[in-house]
Amino acid sequence: MKPFWISQCDSLVFYRARKTGCLISRTHGFGFMIHRLPSDDAGTPRWSAPCFLRLETTGLGLGFGRVHSASVTACMTPKLRAEVQRRRHRTFTGIESGILCGAATRVRRDFLTSPAASYGTVGSGALRGASFDFSYAIGLLTVDEAANAAAYGGPVAASALLEGKVEAPAEMQPLYDQLAAAALATPGLSDVQVVDKAAGEQGDVEQGAREEAPPAPRPVPYSSREEHRDRVLPDGTSAFYSMQY
Repeated sequence: MKPFWISQCDSLVFYRARKTGCLISRTHGFGFMIHRLPSDDAGTPRWSAPCFLRLETTGLGLGFGRVHSASVTACMTPKLRAEVQRRRHRTFTGIESGILCGAATRVRRDFLTSPAASYGTVGSGALRGASFDFSYAIGLLTVDEAANAAAYGGPVAASALLEGKVEAPAEMQPLYDQLAAAALATPGLSDVQVVDKAAGEQGDVEQGAREEAPPAPRPVPYSSREEHRDRVLPDGTSAFYSMQY
C-alpha cells in the first residue's frame, strides 16, 4: 500500500473475503472501517475506533473457482464513509474480471474490478486460489451491528465510531502504530505528487522555497535552415522549429 494513500485518505477499509463461483459467484467478507481524524500533528494521523462491516456480492457470468483475499481500500473522499454513517450500507455494481492461479497482489479502484460508479477509492489486495471470472456483479457493504455491539458492549451508531466519539479498543493500537510509521515514511509534500481526492487527478503541492530553476538553454547559432534542419537543441526540440524569422 502506498504511503500517501494513508497520509491523504479520508478513511481506510480493511477486509477479508472468500469468493466461490460456478456460473453464479458469491463473495462473503467481513472487516472494518477507520476514519482519519483531525490531528495537531499533520505528519502523524489519528484514527477513529473501527466500525465493523460485512461485504456480500453476487455475480452472474463466466465465473469458476475459489479465491481467498485480504485487502485494504483507501477512501480518498468522504463519500463512502458518509453513506456508511448515514444509511449504514452502500450498494455497488460493475464488472468483475480476472484470472488467478496461485497467489497474486492486485490493485483495484473499488470492491470490484470495474465499478459502475466511482467513490474515489483505490485498494490493494493479496489473493490466493484458482479462478476464471468475467461476470456482472452486484454487491452490498453493510454495517455489522452485531459485531459492533459485541466489541463495544452494546449498540453503538456508526457515526459515533467514525467521528471519534468512542474510544478505540486497545487491540487496535498495533495497527495504528504501523499506519503512523507508514505515514511518516511519506516524502515531504514539496517532493511528491499528491492524488487529488475529488477528481483523481495529480497536482504538485508546494511548501517552502523550491530550488531556483535552472536558466533556460541558450539558442544554438545557425547559418541556414537546411544546415540545422535535423539539429536538436539542449531542451530536446528540433532546431528547425525553433528558428527565429
